[in-house]
Amino acid sequence: MVNYSSQTNRLALVSTAALLLGATLALDASAWQRPATPCACAADGVCRPQGPWGHAATKWRPWPGDTLGQDPTTVQEAETRKEFSLPPSERPPITMEGLRGPNISKPPKPTREEADPTEPAEDNMAEPAAPEPEDNLLEGFDLGLPEDHLFVLQPVRVIPRKGIEHAVELLARLDRPASLVISHASGDEGPQYAERIREFARLLDVAVIWAADRVTAERGRLADGRRTYTLADMYDAADLVTYPSLIEGFGNAYLEAVYHRRPIFVNRYAVYEVDIRPHGFRSVEMNGFVTEATLAEIRALLDDPARIKEWTDVNYDLGLRHFSHQTVRRGLRAELMEMFPVV
Repeated sequence: MVNYSSQTNRLALVSTAALLLGATLALDASAWQRPATPCACAADGVCRPQGPWGHAATKWRPWPGDTLGQDPTTVQEAETRKEFSLPPSERPPITMEGLRGPNISKPPKPTREEADPTEPAEDNMAEPAAPEPEDNLLEGFDLGLPEDHLFVLQPVRVIPRKGIEHAVELLARLDRPASLVISHASGDEGPQYAERIREFARLLDVAVIWAADRVTAERGRLADGRRTYTLADMYDAADLVTYPSLIEGFGNAYLEAVYHRRPIFVNRYAVYEVDIRPHGFRSVEMNGFVTEATLAEIRALLDDPARIKEWTDVNYDLGLRHFSHQTVRRGLRAELMEMFPVV
């Protein structure tokens, strides 16, 4: 016979235990839940709801020293800007170039008698005057140049893009006794082009003097007693400078010839056409090859010293105006101030 009373008591006990367990779990669950996210109110009472709880998101909880009512990050950024801000400045006029401070004029330079020999000379980057060729430079000029020959200088490396064969052709057709003096070596591009120039000069019966070993930084003598000369000496001694380059990055040798006031024969390579020729420099030009008109112009120029002086004086003034140290400094200063303005 089944004892229903005993089973009922058991069921009641299990139900009671389940209710107690459920209540315990419910209490524990409520205890484990995170409190509701409060409104992101700053210490001054201004509420700024900004998403989830936490300083990284709300940015409002004050720290010691914070200004109440302001975002600490904003305060910090403002202080940083104040600390590193520069005073406003104005671009100085061109008349103030070279001054060492606002409204400070340069003191007058002492005369040679007043100058202190112990003080170093001031380097004011002044543009040096064009050198005057030495009258006795060619006295004993032992490059093997015949006395009755024109000194035609080719002041570049012996590499294919320099177009030296055009200078050789020019001398072959000039109807004037002349020697082509090549002041540089081949460099790291190999001897093949130099050999081609030697052979071409032999075919056209043109005298070429290879003077790379005779051009040094300072005048001196080789071990065998032969003199060495500077590149400036070569320019000063030249009757004509040839620059028949096919490709150039700019034209340093052209400007060197301008500085030394030498007449110039030049090919109209691309950079010369764009950056040099438009300024009005006066040169005998070829456009890729030597023509009879080119030869006639060179003959007329070499026979007219007054015209040579006129051209070289004009070229020197143009070089000073467009390619001098002062011009570079002014242009560079303007570019830098445009790239990095001071506010």
